[in-house]
Amino acid sequence: MVIKNVKICDQQPTTRMTYGLSSVEEGLVLLSLSVTAVLGDDMKDVKEGEDVILECRFGSHLISRGPTFYWARSNARDKDNVAIEGTPLEQNYEVDYSPNTGKYDLRIRNSTYDRDNGKFECRIKEKGSGQTLHSKTVQLTVLLPPGPPKITPLEPTATEGRSLDLTCSSSGGSPDPLIRWYRNGMPYPLDSIIKLGTSKNNPTSAILSVTPQRDDDGTEYRCVVWNRAMGEGEKLESSVALNVNYYPRVKVGPENPLRVEKGSEAKLTCNVDSKPAVSSVKWTRNGRFSETSFTYTIPVVSIQEGGSYACLADNGLGQSGEADLTLEVLYAPIVSVIPRKEVEDGESVWIKCNVSSNPRPSSIEWIMKEDPSFRQSGDILRIERVTSQNSGNYICKAVNVINPSGLETTYERTGNASVALMIKHAPGKAHIEPSTPSVVEGSGVTLTCGAKPPGWPTPQYRWWKEGSESTISVGAQLNIGTAKASNEGLYFCQPSNEIGTGTVASAELRVYQAPKITQTLQPQVIRRAGDSGFQVTCTAKAKPRPTMRWMKDGQLLDPSHKDARGFYRIESHDVEIKNGAYTVNTTLFFAGDDRDHKDRIMAIDRGYYACVIENEVKKDESHMYLRVQHRPIFIQQRKWELDRAAFEIGETAYIPCKVQAFPKAEIEWSFNQVMLSGAVGIRPYDKNTSILANDIYVSTLVIPDIQGDDYGEYSCKATNSMGNATSMIILQEKGRPSPPAELRIVESDVNSVLLKWEPGFNGGYEETKHLVQYSGDDGSIREADCLFYNPCNITGLKQQTFYTFRIRAWNPKGESEFSKNLTAMTRIDLSKIPDPLEVKFEPKSRTLVFNVLTQMPMATAKVELQQTGENTWRKYRMLPVFTDKIHHVIEDPKLVEAVRVRLCFEDEETCGNSINADIVSTVPAVAQVGMRVHYVIGAVVSGIVLLLCFALVLLFCCCRKKRVVKKEQYDANRTTTQDAPPPYYTNGMENKGLEKSMDVIEDTLKNFNGQNGYISYNGLHHQPNGNGNHQYNADQNSYSNSNNAGSVDSQDSLWKAPQLVPNDQQHLMTQHHQQALQQQQQLNHSNLMHQHLHNRNSGNYEHHHVQSTYSAEDYVPYDNRNNYVTDPYGPIPKPKRRLDLIGDSPYHELSGLPDPYMDSTSGGAGLVGTPGHQDESSITTSRSQQQQSQQAPPPSATMTFEESLESGYSTPNSRNRRVIREIIV
Repeated sequence: MVIKNVKICDQQPTTRMTYGLSSVEEGLVLLSLSVTAVLGDDMKDVKEGEDVILECRFGSHLISRGPTFYWARSNARDKDNVAIEGTPLEQNYEVDYSPNTGKYDLRIRNSTYDRDNGKFECRIKEKGSGQTLHSKTVQLTVLLPPGPPKITPLEPTATEGRSLDLTCSSSGGSPDPLIRWYRNGMPYPLDSIIKLGTSKNNPTSAILSVTPQRDDDGTEYRCVVWNRAMGEGEKLESSVALNVNYYPRVKVGPENPLRVEKGSEAKLTCNVDSKPAVSSVKWTRNGRFSETSFTYTIPVVSIQEGGSYACLADNGLGQSGEADLTLEVLYAPIVSVIPRKEVEDGESVWIKCNVSSNPRPSSIEWIMKEDPSFRQSGDILRIERVTSQNSGNYICKAVNVINPSGLETTYERTGNASVALMIKHAPGKAHIEPSTPSVVEGSGVTLTCGAKPPGWPTPQYRWWKEGSESTISVGAQLNIGTAKASNEGLYFCQPSNEIGTGTVASAELRVYQAPKITQTLQPQVIRRAGDSGFQVTCTAKAKPRPTMRWMKDGQLLDPSHKDARGFYRIESHDVEIKNGAYTVNTTLFFAGDDRDHKDRIMAIDRGYYACVIENEVKKDESHMYLRVQHRPIFIQQRKWELDRAAFEIGETAYIPCKVQAFPKAEIEWSFNQVMLSGAVGIRPYDKNTSILANDIYVSTLVIPDIQGDDYGEYSCKATNSMGNATSMIILQEKGRPSPPAELRIVESDVNSVLLKWEPGFNGGYEETKHLVQYSGDDGSIREADCLFYNPCNITGLKQQTFYTFRIRAWNPKGESEFSKNLTAMTRIDLSKIPDPLEVKFEPKSRTLVFNVLTQMPMATAKVELQQTGENTWRKYRMLPVFTDKIHHVIEDPKLVEAVRVRLCFEDEETCGNSINADIVSTVPAVAQVGMRVHYVIGAVVSGIVLLLCFALVLLFCCCRKKRVVKKEQYDANRTTTQDAPPPYYTNGMENKGLEKSMDVIEDTLKNFNGQNGYISYNGLHHQPNGNGNHQYNADQNSYSNSNNAGSVDSQDSLWKAPQLVPNDQQHLMTQHHQQALQQQQQLNHSNLMHQHLHNRNSGNYEHHHVQSTYSAEDYVPYDNRNNYVTDPYGPIPKPKRRLDLIGDSPYHELSGLPDPYMDSTSGGAGLVGTPGHQDESSITTSRSQQQQSQQAPPPSATMTFEESLESGYSTPNSRNRRVIREIIV
């Protein structure tokens, strides 16, 4: 068919479809519509019910030819004219007839599909000839939306690989709809065959042909319908899921190949994916049927079951699925060798080791059973020129590594076989096993004789006993079926064969006797309380010597223990009978200092007693039940208070009374001195009695519907033939509990403490709870609810910390008072104890050095040694850890092979990890701080004594040169004198020289200040201030309170003792002393005195003069000892004499000490506890007085030795003699 003059007339309804068609597809749609028009000029769309104008235009010159005008319509119903000239021939048709203007239009109103859908033709023909002067064709489409798409088949089922047609159809639309197939997830349409309906009554269909595979099962196919009657973006859809039956896919496992160890279970799985599913499979091996289940289980796999297995599945579609699985059986090496090989001495040996395994062995090795040091690699054993020493059993050992499927770990498997290598030789040194044989009398024993080398051919063995050379047995073993005491003795054996004879071996057989009690205890003994002289004895025989002990109620009865001390005494004796056999005798005496009259039977003696005799062989026991007749003894619920019971009014009260008595006691109840039996008055009473173990009886008084007048004290009276006793029990209303008692620690851990207590009366409530209140070092108070638990574990505590605990009870009525406080400390966490670092030991000098992370005064280092030839560690010493570097010389007479160190706290068992010392050839250079402190102290003190002796001689020589100065000179110059030094108080010893000599100890001890309860100290440091004045400040680095670097005033520099004067008393002393200084008369020293002091000290004691405004007469000594001395055990200083009463003295110069108020930079030392602050006027006066002192002659004053001691001044005479006295002290 040839298509001419094709025109796409009206594209407006088909522009830009938005449901997935491309522009190329749109053009194809329009082209198909144009083909439908064939020869038409225009296409026109109109919706049904709307109006439309079909235009027909022509040239007005055609009017001159007298044409005829008409419109013709051609549709599915008929073909006819609908208008001629200006007359319409159909209803709702109108003609716009204007020939003169070249217009001939047809208007259609209320268009319908059946009438108007079709082709309209406007024709102008010449009259007469019928020639067509003008023609125009319009294809009018009345738009109707298509019907919903219908897909057939509705539930399509296909078979894998076989073609299936899916048809999507839609009818009722105009024009014919466009139908496209899509696969879910794909944006582009699928190829399909289109069948046009050409009218709304005939459906338009699209046929999709698919050949599905397994993956297409469940795939959704979507059909999309659209025509121009639908709006932009509109579409009709329908979808269908494709059900595909596919052939079986078989997968075997769980792994392929499957590795299984021999002897274990093998599970071969066959997983089949098919549709329809299969109900069973077929397992075959080598073409033979094996199993039909999906899991083929082999319980115990053998080597023969390894190989290829096939799983076959068929679901009836005509094609089956199949997969092969390889079962690989892993097994340990199977080793085989010849069992025995006999060779002559000097021959060479070659033995093959056959190994089968899966996987192959990783190693094959020969080992000699008798000599583990013999090893030879490879599967062939080769020995050249064998000797008797090569005789023995050789083991071929093969090793492989298996890795079964499903396991990440590998396993090493071993197989071995042995061959006996027989080399003809004589037996060697004989031996008997066991080497120290023993047997219990009546039992059997076997002695085995052997030799090394054993000898080949197999030797004969001869046995005999000491004292007789006759043979008692032949063979490697000597059997004694039932041993007797006569069998004990020394046995000999000797091997021999055709080659020669071995040595003689011996072993001493000991025949032991199990303990047998010959004098047993009576099964039951009854005694009265108060009986005296009671004792029990048991006698036994045994070999070797047995141990003897007594038990009571299953517990060891040890008179040395606190529970038995003072109540029992045990005497035991043993006598050797013959050949190590003993007769033993043990007696238990019921006597002790804590008993009545020291040997009276008491009620607490009741119980089960056992005499136990035991040795290495066995033990024997004899038992006795001791019952003691005694008067009733009440067992109270709480020892510290009367028993109580609490019930509310209207309840039934149960009042228990527990008593222990033998013989049985009769129990009576009374209330308000009225016996309660049955009913008293109108009140009914009841009681019941139960019997417990150990002669304990419990009588319970039952009072129903109690009233207020039932409250009070009830008397429980128990009577037997031995006497009677009465106990009072209080019946009360329910109330608050009473406080718990006897709070104690059961166990202490790093961060917890286990508490136990004796509960108080619960107030009548069984649900009484307990609350623990505790506080630690931080002072915060916390509580722990123990509920009903006793003991109770308190957790969340800090390690090595003291805690204070107390407990109270709680019930619905309220709380009790707290118990008494209990203090306990948690343990230290051993895991957090640091390890010593860089532990090294130099054997030649026996020097041990190690470091710690930080100084730990609370710690000690536990040093352990291992001597040469020993395998055990022995404690050597606990070293203090004063510094972070420890240096110690091992003082042990034995040769030290190894050293280890660990840090400990609290005790020797609370320690961290042990660190072995590295053996080094040279001692590392470390500070000698770790040397034993007492050695250092001894050396330093010795040096100090020598220095003091030298100073003593020097001072004595200087003092001899002094002469008496006239008293007039002293009186003339007494207006300008140096301030007196502070009083001398003998509060201890001090030596600056010792300070300077003990820098090493100082470094070691200086960190002890204020740590963990160690001593601390505070000193005073004298330094100039910014104004040129001098002040004395507290300084923790000062070790002395002395004013003289050479004096022996205290030992705080050595031992770092705390300062004797508290801060508040120091302040008091400071104020008092300042007042005294303001009243003291000024004294001047002469230039000669300064010059002499300068010469002695090389300029280190240059004086700084201070002026005061008081006289010596105004100076008043301290009245109150507490103002200047805080040591309650220190000597009381004597009152100080006034200077003006001293009189003439050759020691008036007081040159034994430097000026205590001098500048520290000038060589003077600070005054302890006395500030040196002065105002500017006093300094000015001091300077003027210093100038006067340079012009005036030196004053003279005299002071005896005793006066110098009493006054507090240090003179050459007093100073020398005082040094000697204090050194002696």
